[in-house]
Amino acid sequence: MTVISYFAKLSGLHINDDKSVFIPIAMAESDIPLVQSILRCPRAGFPITYLGLPLSVRRLKKIDFLPVIQAVHERLQGWKQKFLTIAGRLVLIKAVISALPLHFMQVIKLPTWLINQIDRVSRSFLWKGSDVCHGGHCLVNWEKCCLPKINGGLGILHLPSQNIALLSKWLWKLQAEADSVWTKTIHNLYGTTNLQLLAELDCTSYGLKDALQGLHVVLASTNISDNGDSINWKWTADGAFTTKSTYMLLRDPGVCSTFQCWIWKIHAPPKTKLFCWLLLMNRLLTQENLEKRRWPSIQHCVLCNNSDKETTRHLFLHCAFARDLLESTIGNGLIIHQADEVINFWDRNKTILINNSSL
Repeated sequence: MTVISYFAKLSGLHINDDKSVFIPIAMAESDIPLVQSILRCPRAGFPITYLGLPLSVRRLKKIDFLPVIQAVHERLQGWKQKFLTIAGRLVLIKAVISALPLHFMQVIKLPTWLINQIDRVSRSFLWKGSDVCHGGHCLVNWEKCCLPKINGGLGILHLPSQNIALLSKWLWKLQAEADSVWTKTIHNLYGTTNLQLLAELDCTSYGLKDALQGLHVVLASTNISDNGDSINWKWTADGAFTTKSTYMLLRDPGVCSTFQCWIWKIHAPPKTKLFCWLLLMNRLLTQENLEKRRWPSIQHCVLCNNSDKETTRHLFLHCAFARDLLESTIGNGLIIHQADEVINFWDRNKTILINNSSL
């Protein structure tokens, strides 16, 4: 208290006793009243909030994660969901909602129920613009949406993979930063910083056990020189660990989607790009897809009054009305920028696109 009082006199920063608590650790109960009278603040116990994170000596309960859920809902309530396009909602999900739990995920492995709840809210907001969305309103599987764009997805953050990527940073520090406070602390507690030996111990903390779930990723991605002097990360040019490279490694299905990648590079509004992505996925709500979802549908194309059913193939290749409309608008340059490039690409690839296995 003397040290704190000197600090306050020198800096002008005073301790707020009403916002302070003390947590006794390995202290005799008889000593607690005396300490409380000296510190002039109430006693508290674990878990406590420290730097915005729940700090505990046991596994965290559901109530400890409520701030994450509350933050997501508070963000959603401040947005005019019904007035946003699906492309606008996609931007907000990627830039805001997916970023809210990142502070927690750097040190805590989020439970499955929490990740599912955040994904459920994000999925409902994307496809329907509301808090609740049934399966029939989701045009594309959420796992597909969370794939990187180069792999045919929308690039929405996959929370479990990002969680492991962030926690893997602590394992990398144990290998590459021998002089860090974190490495010295782990060595003092367990007598070793060898990842495989730590994984075999039964007495490690819950936090370290969570971080060790990325053990296989770190071991498989680390290059150690013959003399053991240097340690490099395989997936970056400078050999330094990055959570981005770890995330891309975890989310790479090994298959690139050329056509979907091309969509995001065209000069068009985001909602147009998203429409083209849904077109190639055959997820537009044509009469055929409405019938598959057991929604009310018409058995013929209402544009050309043809007996053919309104399918993706018919609507964009064979429908006379749609073809006349596209030729007049694209040909006159009224809708799509660089019309010649779009028409030539479509003529070269329309057979491949429509007959693609994803359709």
